Amino acid sequence: VDCLLTTPDDFHSEFYVMNVKKMPTDMMTKYIDELFISEDHDKAYLASGYKSKPETIKAKYEEEGKEYYEARKDSRGKTILAYNEYEHIQMAVNQVKEGEFTREYFPIGSANPIGGGTIQRLYQFPIYWETKGHACKSLLDLLVIDHENKEIFPIDLKTTGKSALSFRSAFVKWKYYLQASFYTEAVNFWKNNDTDLVDYTVKNFKFIVVETEGLNPPIIYETSDADL
Repeated sequence: VDCLLTTPDDFHSEFYVMNVKKMPTDMMTKYIDELFISEDHDKAYLASGYKSKPETIKAKYEEEGKEYYEARKDSRGKTILAYNEYEHIQMAVNQVKEGEFTREYFPIGSANPIGGGTIQRLYQFPIYWETKGHACKSLLDLLVIDHENKEIFPIDLKTTGKSALSFRSAFVKWKYYLQASFYTEAVNFWKNNDTDLVDYTVKNFKFIVVETEGLNPPIIYETSDADL
């Protein structure tokens, strides 16, 4: 979801959508796993546990397993997504792009990167900074800079398989307040070392929360001073 919203051009180089018409059986999967490593059908046959004749299984592979094997080859070095996963991801992405409160952050058809007018959106923006003698890195999903009002909004995307309405409990359980405060410190360090931004105000950190099941629209949660 992060990739499709913030760096969509990178999606197909990082992910592979497995859209095989029929997935192989467990034994054929073992056959293909070995074939993927050794590229030797005899070794694949021995690893699979099949009892039928090797030539019978090789014919079975051509009919039932080859499509999956070729997909595995194409996906080498990428994260594999099942097609139904990809459908859920696309649904979540569309919800954010079309959401009443979230669409302004991800304009459809334009990422509006660096140099995009008075409202500047920086996606997957890395900040290298220091605190108490330690070298740090923070990678922000989104940094919105309002040059007219001299305000900076740090934002993170969160997906959830639960209700977006229950994010407050997840915020505490997974200690997202640590992320919010750490990233806020990073943004302050960055802007204080930039002569064009030093007098800008960093606003309280926000989370855009989107459900993978899509029962509720995306919700924006803003941290309080106490959280930070």
